[in-house]
Formats: sequence, structure tokens, C-alpha cells
Amino acid sequence: MQPPLPPDPGHHPGATPEHIAAMQAFVAYPGEQFKAKMDGAIQYIGTLNGSASTGSLQSDEQQFPSTVSSVTSMTTSDAILQAMQTLKTQIAQVRTDLTTALTADKGSETALSASVNNAVSADQATIQSLDNAYLAARETSRLDEFNVNDARRTGILANLTAKGIDVTPAQSIETQIQGLDSTLRSALDAHNEDQLNDANIQPGEFNEQFTKEIQNLAWQTRETTRLARFDNNTTRMQNMLANLSTRGQDVSSAQSILTQITALRSPAADCSGEPR
Repeated sequence: MQPPLPPDPGHHPGATPEHIAAMQAFVAYPGEQFKAKMDGAIQYIGTLNGSASTGSLQSDEQQFPSTVSSVTSMTTSDAILQAMQTLKTQIAQVRTDLTTALTADKGSETALSASVNNAVSADQATIQSLDNAYLAARETSRLDEFNVNDARRTGILANLTAKGIDVTPAQSIETQIQGLDSTLRSALDAHNEDQLNDANIQPGEFNEQFTKEIQNLAWQTRETTRLARFDNNTTRMQNMLANLSTRGQDVSSAQSILTQITALRSPAADCSGEPR
């Protein structure tokens, strides 16, 4: 009896209400499906040797739904992830106890499978309802993440633009990412995991390009500011020397030093396209 595991609930933008709801639904759907499987297994094992064979399984069945139910009141992703680890441990215990009972009572795996499938079929309406709820919650969470990331990038571009920085290359990348919204929605609506995986790849790749472009812009901005400060300082010092020279002062030594300082500007300017 393999534990049912749905697709990954999506990216992990943090403990937003939408993401928490998706994680809760992610647990509830397979939790109900596995509980139905346990019901079918216990029913079959009970026909072999009565309650003497089902004691451990019944104990397992009490613990598993309790853990699933506890997730509904959790408000952090860490707590839910910890509960999911507990569920994996409990599922492993169920499988161990089931194997032990089936072997001890010389049960039939074919008959066990039939009983499990019947129980799942009997509970299918509830399972399907929870599956639908999970898919809807995942879509809401994923689109919320997309919008939050879009707002973050837009804010970064607006901030840089306000400082007089040309963000045209980064804006071009952001425009391409925004254009992927419809593709993502279509994949989510189709409930197609392959399409969804493909739809998640492009935003990730574009976002990496966007981040690199912003880092480059930030570096260029810092370098431009630094060079402007360098020029201002050397110009100020040159004016000081000129003023002293007009007063008859010998500034040759100081001028030699300033010339060496000024010569240091070129290497910094030449590497302006290479973030450090």
C-alpha cells in the first residue's frame, strides 16, 4: 500500500496566508486518501483473524488522521513541514505493521488490494473534493507569488529610475517575465504537472538574468559615483596647487604626486563593465 503523494505544492515564497493554505490543502488531500486506504486494509486484515490482527493498524489509524487534522491550525510553513515529516514516519509504520499482519495471517495481497481500492472508491467524493481544494489553493498561492515577485522587481526598477539610472535592459527582462503570466495560468488551470514545470522554468531563468542586470546597474552606479568623487577631489587639489603656484610657491613635488594619483583613475574606469 503505497502512500499517495500529490505534486509539490509549488514554490515557497514564505509564510503568506495563500502559501499556508496551499500547504494545508497539500496535506489534507493525500491524508484523506491514505486514511481510506488504511480503512480498507484494516477491514481486510480483520477478516483474517479478527481484532487480534488489527490492533497495531487501528492504533496507527488513530495517530495518522490526528496529525493530518492538526495541520489545519498551523500558521507557519516550518510547522507544516515538520508535520509532513511525522506523517511520512507514520505511513512507514503503517506499511510495516500491515506487512507483519498480512504475513502472520497468511493473507492475500490481491484481496488486500481489492479491499483498499473499494475503500478508496467509497470515499472518492471526499477525496476528489479535497483534491480540487488543493489545486485551487495551489493556483492561488502560485499566482500570488508571481505577483509579489513582479511587484518587487517593478519597485526596484522604479527606485533606480528615480535616481536617473537607465534601466532599459532590466525593464526588457521584466516585460518578458510579465508576459509569462498567461502561460502560468493556463498550466495551473490544466492541472498539468509537465506544463506547470515548464511554466516555472522560464520565470526562474529570466529572474536570474534580471538579478544579474540589476547587480550590474548597481555596480555601474557605484562606480560612476566613485569616479565623480575622484574627479572632484583631484580637480580640487589641482586648483589648490594652481593657486599656490600663482603665489610663487614651488609645487613641483606636490604636482608630481597629484599626477600619479590622477593616473590611477584610468584602470578603474576601464573595468566599469566588470562588477567586482
